[in-house]
Amino acid sequence: MKRYMNAALVYSLLAMAGGVFYREFTKFNGFAGKTTLSVVHTHYFLLGMVFFLLLLLLEKNFAFEAFGHVDDDHEAMRFVCSWATKPEAVDALIESL
Repeated sequence: MKRYMNAALVYSLLAMAGGVFYREFTKFNGFAGKTTLSVVHTHYFLLGMVFFLLLLLLEKNFAFEAFGHVDDDHEAMRFVCSWATKPEAVDALIESL
């Protein structure tokens, strides 16, 4: 749980730093056009911070764990994995996702 919270905090700090850098860098250079720096702030907030906060909420409500490495870039997660799991719990997980 703490790992997801720390990751969300790091991404929020990166998002804020990226937004300030974009604003100040373009202002300092007098640049008024379109640049890819403008999406750094949004991407770090949505794809970083929000993703880890959603994982934090899922972890709080459901049991899941890292199952193993699929390859060098991917890791498998196991949700509601017991044969004794009631169908209502599976439905609640599906509804949450």
